[in-house]
Amino acid sequence: MEQLHTSGEKRAYLYGADDKVLGGLNSFYLLVDKPEVYGLPPDPKMPTRNLASASWFSVLGAVLVGLMGIFNFRNRGARLEQGEERS
Repeated sequence: MEQLHTSGEKRAYLYGADDKVLGGLNSFYLLVDKPEVYGLPPDPKMPTRNLASASWFSVLGAVLVGLMGIFNFRNRGARLEQGEERS
Protein backbone atom coordinates (compact mmCIF):
# COMPACT_ATOMS: atom_id res chain seq x y z
CA MET A 1 0.00 0.00 0.00
CA GLU A 2 2.75 2.41 0.88
CA GLN A 3 4.46 1.73 -2.42
CA LEU A 4 1.27 2.50 -4.34
CA HIS A 5 0.65 5.67 -2.35
CA THR A 6 4.19 6.92 -2.89
CA SER A 7 4.00 6.17 -6.62
CA GLY A 8 0.94 8.39 -6.96
CA GLU A 9 -2.05 6.01 -6.58
CA LYS A 10 -3.65 7.69 -3.59
CA ARG A 11 -7.03 5.96 -4.06
CA ALA A 12 -5.69 2.46 -3.41
CA TYR A 13 -6.94 0.72 -0.29
CA LEU A 14 -7.49 -2.80 1.02
CA TYR A 15 -11.12 -3.90 1.15
CA GLY A 16 -11.78 -6.48 3.87
CA ALA A 17 -8.41 -6.27 5.56
CA ASP A 18 -9.63 -4.48 8.68
CA ASP A 19 -11.88 -5.94 11.35
CA LYS A 20 -14.56 -3.32 10.67
CA VAL A 21 -15.98 -5.45 7.85
CA LEU A 22 -17.71 -8.44 9.47
CA GLY A 23 -14.83 -8.95 11.86
CA GLY A 24 -12.51 -9.65 8.93
CA LEU A 25 -13.36 -11.38 5.66
CA ASN A 26 -10.49 -13.93 5.69
CA SER A 27 -9.49 -12.37 2.36
CA PHE A 28 -8.91 -8.87 1.13
CA TYR A 29 -8.89 -7.02 -2.15
CA LEU A 30 -6.75 -4.17 -3.39
CA LEU A 31 -9.19 -1.61 -4.81
CA VAL A 32 -8.80 1.82 -6.35
CA ASP A 33 -12.53 2.52 -6.65
CA LYS A 34 -15.76 1.86 -4.75
CA PRO A 35 -16.48 -1.81 -3.98
CA GLU A 36 -19.67 -1.70 -6.12
CA VAL A 37 -17.57 -1.18 -9.25
CA TYR A 38 -15.98 -4.59 -8.67
CA GLY A 39 -19.23 -6.36 -7.76
CA LEU A 40 -18.52 -6.28 -4.02
CA PRO A 41 -21.08 -5.08 -1.48
CA PRO A 42 -20.33 -1.72 0.14
CA ASP A 43 -21.48 -3.00 3.55
CA PRO A 44 -21.43 -6.82 3.54
CA LYS A 45 -23.72 -8.67 5.94
CA MET A 46 -23.33 -12.07 7.51
CA PRO A 47 -25.50 -14.67 5.72
CA THR A 48 -26.21 -16.36 9.05
CA ARG A 49 -28.27 -13.36 10.13
CA ASN A 50 -31.00 -14.52 7.73
CA LEU A 51 -30.75 -18.13 8.83
CA ALA A 52 -33.48 -18.04 11.50
CA SER A 53 -36.16 -16.52 9.29
CA ALA A 54 -35.25 -18.78 6.36
CA SER A 55 -35.46 -21.90 8.54
CA TRP A 56 -38.95 -20.94 9.71
CA PHE A 57 -40.10 -20.69 6.08
CA SER A 58 -38.62 -24.14 5.45
CA VAL A 59 -40.46 -25.62 8.43
CA LEU A 60 -43.72 -23.97 7.34
CA GLY A 61 -43.29 -25.33 3.81
CA ALA A 62 -42.60 -28.84 5.12
CA VAL A 63 -45.72 -28.73 7.32
CA LEU A 64 -47.86 -27.57 4.40
CA VAL A 65 -46.53 -30.33 2.13
CA GLY A 66 -47.15 -32.89 4.88
CA LEU A 67 -50.73 -31.71 5.40
CA MET A 68 -51.41 -31.80 1.67
CA GLY A 69 -50.11 -35.36 1.55
CA ILE A 70 -52.30 -36.44 4.47
CA PHE A 71 -55.43 -34.93 2.92
CA ASN A 72 -54.61 -36.43 -0.48
CA PHE A 73 -54.19 -39.94 0.91
CA ARG A 74 -57.31 -39.57 3.05
CA ASN A 75 -59.38 -38.55 0.03
CA ARG A 76 -57.85 -41.32 -2.06
CA GLY A 77 -58.84 -43.86 0.58
CA ALA A 78 -62.42 -42.56 0.66
CA ARG A 79 -62.66 -42.80 -3.16
CA LEU A 80 -61.31 -46.37 -3.12
CA GLU A 81 -63.89 -47.38 -0.52
CA GLN A 82 -66.70 -45.87 -2.57
CA GLY A 83 -65.38 -47.63 -5.68
CA GLU A 84 -65.32 -50.99 -3.88
CA GLU A 85 -68.87 -50.56 -2.64
CA ARG A 86 -70.16 -49.98 -6.18
CA SER A 87 -68.72 -53.21 -7.59
